[in-house]
Amino acid sequence: MANEPISGLSALGAAPAVDDELEILDRSDTVSMSSAEGANKRITITQLFTSAKFTTLLAPISNDGASLGSTALQFSDLFLAEGGVINWDNGDVTITQTGNVLSFAGASTRYEFDAVIAPTSSDGAALGTSALMFSDLFLASGAVINFNNGDVTITHGSNTITIAGGELILPTDGPTSTLGAGFRGAPQNSQTAAYTTVLADAGKCIFHPASDNNARTFTIDSNANVAFPVGTIIEFINMAAASVTIAITSDTMTLLPAGTTGSRTLAQYGRASAEKISSTAWIISGNSALT
Repeated sequence: MANEPISGLSALGAAPAVDDELEILDRSDTVSMSSAEGANKRITITQLFTSAKFTTLLAPISNDGASLGSTALQFSDLFLAEGGVINWDNGDVTITQTGNVLSFAGASTRYEFDAVIAPTSSDGAALGTSALMFSDLFLASGAVINFNNGDVTITHGSNTITIAGGELILPTDGPTSTLGAGFRGAPQNSQTAAYTTVLADAGKCIFHPASDNNARTFTIDSNANVAFPVGTIIEFINMAAASVTIAITSDTMTLLPAGTTGSRTLAQYGRASAEKISSTAWIISGNSALT
């Protein structure tokens, strides 16, 4: 067939021979192909066209029998419609678009990446959601979890986790929980009026300052009201000339080593330590100012 513009072609023939080839040289027209006749036909496009349109399936002549492009001649872009699917091996692995979501499916072993995975902007994306959470996180030896570009880091070493740049605050299920880091000292709770302990006083010192020269009563509340865990310790210090009475609401408090029970008196410069030894029992001891 002689070279002719596409607009001048009326038909390619009803039954082209096997291995017939149509070479299209003109680039001024739009090519529309609605069907193919026979097998092993080839169309060679040697110049740029406005567009090439297909109204039916474009497929290789056999499974895995052709590629789109080559290592030397690659397509520039791929445009898919809403809901488009990239399908490997008849559904073995798929990438499906729905709305603004890409869904990966079928890769039951793993997805592999050989470069950084990053959000489009700082603080612009999360790993997982409140409803869809990852099961585990596996990091290599020496791995670092880095918050805010090094503000706080968690670094792995040989059998060691190092936290740098900030403080570690652990949630607990009680003031003496083994999950909690606890206090390095006894934080002071200064009181200048009658006071009854609360759960937050576990591990603290109820302090009566010298400036409050009035007799006060500091009361350890009952287990029924405030269930301090067994092993809780509360300290008391009185710096005032007026005495402090250390009382207990309804449980038992025993003075060591005397063995007597009931409220105790803490004179000036007195120091006492009370420890819960069972659900409704405390022991208390201190210096000579405690009676």
